[in-house]
Amino acid sequence: NINVFFVRAVNGTIEVIAVHELVHHFVWADKLSPDDFLWFHEGMAQFASIEVVDALGYEGAKYEKERLEQVAAQLGGNFGFVQQWSPNSQPQSIGLYYAASYYVVNELAKIYSGFDFYRSFFELTQNVTVSDNNLLAYYLSKAANASVALLLQDWGFNVSDLYTSPLLIDEAERALAQVHPIFQPYKFLAEYLFRQALLNFEIGNVERANAFLQFAIIIAHLA
Repeated sequence: NINVFFVRAVNGTIEVIAVHELVHHFVWADKLSPDDFLWFHEGMAQFASIEVVDALGYEGAKYEKERLEQVAAQLGGNFGFVQQWSPNSQPQSIGLYYAASYYVVNELAKIYSGFDFYRSFFELTQNVTVSDNNLLAYYLSKAANASVALLLQDWGFNVSDLYTSPLLIDEAERALAQVHPIFQPYKFLAEYLFRQALLNFEIGNVERANAFLQFAIIIAHLA
């Protein structure tokens, strides 16, 4: 990916490309394949290469950052289309995919402590298998100590919020335990909603299960 053409580019362009390609190897070493997570691969490679080369004082990093941000600004906050990106599916407007992927990874870094956030993520995933974007969002959330899935959903990603589910289950159980049996039909209804939540977790419908949990908590508190 580095050739003579880039010798004439802005100072630092070659360095950005070199670090970008190196980052792919590190992400892949964490068992995150570009076949399944090309958007995260490219976003992480863009983010890390720009940050590292910018810290070294090369103008090319700032130029690349500005270019990606300008393209991302045209997307109106909708970046979820990158989920479908794979090495076997290369779109004509590929620049939009690079820009969207960079925006998501960079924005998460801004919110959750930059490289420290991603260091925690890679430590958490070192000995586990991340098989889909739901689990990717879950481990990003664990690294952030907050639900990253909610942000991704706002950006158009189709991901389930696995991180908040255990927290909601605990909260629902505490809320139900505080409702005296005399407060009917509210206690019965809250318990019914809680059971529906557990049934939906069993069949893998996380979003519906979380909605049932939230309703159960509301009913219990109202009671």
